Amino acid sequence: MSSSSDFIRQMPGASQDLRQPVSLSKRWHIDIPLLLMLLLLSLYGLLVLYSATGQDWYYMKRQIVFFCLAYISMFVIAQFRLQTLESWAVWFYFGGLVLLVLVLFFGVGAKGAQRWLSLGGFRFQPSEALKLAVPMMLSAYLANRVLPPRFKHVFAALVLIVTPAFLIMQQPDLGTSLLQWREASRFQFASHTLTPSPGSACLGGWPWMPSLTR
Repeated sequence: MSSSSDFIRQMPGASQDLRQPVSLSKRWHIDIPLLLMLLLLSLYGLLVLYSATGQDWYYMKRQIVFFCLAYISMFVIAQFRLQTLESWAVWFYFGGLVLLVLVLFFGVGAKGAQRWLSLGGFRFQPSEALKLAVPMMLSAYLANRVLPPRFKHVFAALVLIVTPAFLIMQQPDLGTSLLQWREASRFQFASHTLTPSPGSACLGGWPWMPSLTR
């Protein structure tokens, strides 16, 4: 017969001293191991930047400010519910597609590429935002689908990935378009629609190879 110590009882109406304490990381929805790895990567990036710029503190301070803004944004976004982020995913994704189309017609060119939009003297690259919008959209789309996904769901997800990748390729931006295609390959591997192998890995990038000649 099991003793009472083998069970952990929790009562919704119990007083605070009877409930199990919640750690600060769980309360703020922060993954401590992931946060530590990000901090180490950020520190390594600062060391590389310090060395590459000839120990120039101007670029170091500038990058530290960007890192601080990024970590603050990460903490803020982590407090939103998944349902809220899921509802935002559609707006982020299709808004990003509209910006990619605008780049083709009204984009600012530099060094043979037309990748930026200029608003009031501020230039930004919409393709960078799609690096977040595409995974968010895929997650929102597949969240309520059966697993493993059916063929129609796989096809729809690939369309969601290939569409921005094709628009980015027109800029041209080979690096970002390959990243988008890599997301498609990862999705195929995860859904068991493509068997991981050296051949399939090579085929993963072939649709964007014409960009190398631009």
